Amino acid sequence: MWRYHRYDSYIPQLQKSGVLMGVLKKVEWMASDEEQLRGAATDKLMEFAGLGYPLKVLRRACYKMYGASANPEWVDVARTLHD
Repeated sequence: MWRYHRYDSYIPQLQKSGVLMGVLKKVEWMASDEEQLRGAATDKLMEFAGLGYPLKVLRRACYKMYGASANPEWVDVARTLHD
């Protein structure tokens, strides 16, 4: 089981962003279809939300993933994130 730092921890912002992006890249790589990608990405993002990551940061990460992979599922995942 992986454990991640809370958003309000004292580690550098760049490290927090790097871990989040690395996790999302791994989710995309491991997903075998769009449905699995959507479900796994949403679960992981909710895990990070539980650690205090603002939804704005999580949505931005989804749009960065869309920019890197051109997979439209990331836009759908970003739109499903809500308070």
